[in-house]
Amino acid sequence: MASQVYKHHIFKPNQPDGLTNNEMRAALRSMSESKRNQVINRLEDIGKSNENGWTSQVTPFIKDVWPREIKFRTYSSVLEWIDLLGKTRDSFPVVFEAVRGLLKPVKLDSFSLDPFTEGTYPIAIRFPEQMLDLLDTITSKNLPQPSYFSQVRKILDTIVDANPELKSDSKYRTLIDLVERNDHM
Repeated sequence: MASQVYKHHIFKPNQPDGLTNNEMRAALRSMSESKRNQVINRLEDIGKSNENGWTSQVTPFIKDVWPREIKFRTYSSVLEWIDLLGKTRDSFPVVFEAVRGLLKPVKLDSFSLDPFTEGTYPIAIRFPEQMLDLLDTITSKNLPQPSYFSQVRKILDTIVDANPELKSDSKYRTLIDLVERNDHM
């Protein structure tokens, strides 16, 4: 059911047999959290499998349709959005800007950030400023997260290798302080 609903919006927006933005937003609001997370997974498939899918279909859907209420920014949805972002490749900046308002700081001990540092030319190297913004947005400043902070250190090292000027950014300094404090725990 969920896949049929969003397909009627993404592939036939505002057409007689499609759904309007408001109808699709209402459908998303009425879905269970697990169904909304399935929609995020399908958005990932659409972004990866269609030419310009990230920019022509996924990003507009997120910007124009996805519910913005705080109650929909759950731990599991944040993990799904981060997973989606890790697969965006060249489209990372545009998709991150669309998703940014749907993220919040969460405890990420069991979540891998490897997709952002893997590959021949990883996201963290291509888009160091946006990657720093992502880390700052999702990193809980109050919770000790040993395995997560070891990943953050790796990404921060990659970011400053790609753009040494970011060492003076307040987001970088805050995150590196958290990493170093965590190292001493």
